[in-house]
Amino acid sequence: MITENFNADRRKTILIAIICVVVLLYVAQLFKLQVLNPDYKVWAENNAFSPRTLYPSRGMIYDRNGELLVSIQPIYDVMVTVKEIRGLDTLAFCRAVDIPIDYFRKRMVEIKDKGNNPGYSG
Repeated sequence: MITENFNADRRKTILIAIICVVVLLYVAQLFKLQVLNPDYKVWAENNAFSPRTLYPSRGMIYDRNGELLVSIQPIYDVMVTVKEIRGLDTLAFCRAVDIPIDYFRKRMVEIKDKGNNPGYSG
């Protein structure tokens, strides 16, 4: 009876030791992959911050008589950050976006006016 308990305890100890070694091997491999290998850090950063513009796949819409109801026309938004427009060639900018220079100057004054735009912060 004593030998049976001894063999059972011995098997139990060996099994626990094997499980501990396997777990330690997994932990060591994960540490090596996540901490020591720089490739995974770069891949993770590229995966986390991958700006992509997805354009919807739309086409022309016709009615049942074949007359065009909706067509595709690209539209662009221009955002100006006031504190970053130092040294801006306003004439070239106004020509590029096809607006009069007087309109641009008027809008800049309106934006900076705290009465019209209370949330403005220079």
